[in-house]
Amino acid sequence: MVNSMTMTPNTIKTVAVSDAVMDAVASVIKAELVYQRATNCGRKFGITGEAGEILVCRALDLQMVENPRSEGLDAVDTKGLCVQIKTRRSESGDLPKDGGRLSKFSAHECDYALLGILNSEYKLVAVWKSDFSKLKPVILKHKRANPTIRQFKSIGVQVYPSHRQTPATKAAFAPTAIISRPLQAAFLEASFRLRRSRQSPAGLPR
Repeated sequence: MVNSMTMTPNTIKTVAVSDAVMDAVASVIKAELVYQRATNCGRKFGITGEAGEILVCRALDLQMVENPRSEGLDAVDTKGLCVQIKTRRSESGDLPKDGGRLSKFSAHECDYALLGILNSEYKLVAVWKSDFSKLKPVILKHKRANPTIRQFKSIGVQVYPSHRQTPATKAAFAPTAIISRPLQAAFLEASFRLRRSRQSPAGLPR
C-alpha cells in the first residue's frame, strides 16, 4: 500500500496556471512548430514535458509545483494530493501510438499519476489517470521504469475530456431524435391548453 503524500499549503510551494502562463505556453508552442518546420529534419527544442504538464494542470485545475526538480511531484490537486504527470506527443500521426513508452517514473511515490496525450500541434486531446498503487507493479516490471501508453491506459481511467460525444451520440440525444415532430407538436398544444385553463377565471368557458 502506497503511503499518501497529501500536502498542505505550508509544506510545498505551488503556482497557478494563469492566463499569462497559458499565453506564454502558446508562444513557446508556436515557436517550436515554426522551428520544426524550418529545420524539417526532426530537430526540436523539446518542450513536450513542460508544455504538457501545464496543459494538463490547466485542464484539471491543478497547481503546478514551483520547484521543477521536485522528484515524483509535478502538481498538487485541490485535495492536496500529489500528482506525477507524464505526457506523450505524436510527431507523425494524429496521436502517439499506444506502444510508445513513457519517460521514467520517479522512485518517489505520489498519490496518483496522469498521462496527457498531445497531438502533433501540442493540443491536449486526452488525460488518463491511475492510482500509484495500481501503477507501481507495472513500473517495477520495467528496468527503466517506463511502461507503455497501452499499459498505463489498461489500469487507468480517462478523466479528460470528461464527456466525449461523437456526432452520432449527439444526434442520438438531441430532442428531435427522442421525440418525433408530431409528438412535439402534440406536446406543445397540450401545454398551451393547460396554461390557458390555469389562467381562465372560474366558471367562464375556456
